Amino acid sequence: MASTKCSSDSRRRTYVPLIAESDSRTETTRNGKMPTVANPLRECDRVSVGFWIGAVTLGIAGCVLGGYMPYQHPVATTMSVIWWGIFMGCFGGSLGGLLALTTQERDS
Repeated sequence: MASTKCSSDSRRRTYVPLIAESDSRTETTRNGKMPTVANPLRECDRVSVGFWIGAVTLGIAGCVLGGYMPYQHPVATTMSVIWWGIFMGCFGGSLGGLLALTTQERDS
């Protein structure tokens, strides 16, 4: 079994050059299919936007909270700002994504 020669012909993909209608670019596709264009509305779905808004908002609030902690040493204050910023940012991201997911309209 180990000395059997494997054929690599079945694993090779055949690429066909495809010239766009405007002749401004050349792309290759598999089996001559037209390349799909990404929908910009689909890239920014509601859950992603809710996640990032929640993460940034509560992340900034966590940094402010960490800055107001009563530490005397500047390194302790810096560590507190970083810790509370990350902690509250993760919490805000999960809340924002969950809120956007539960209020999302379902396509029928």
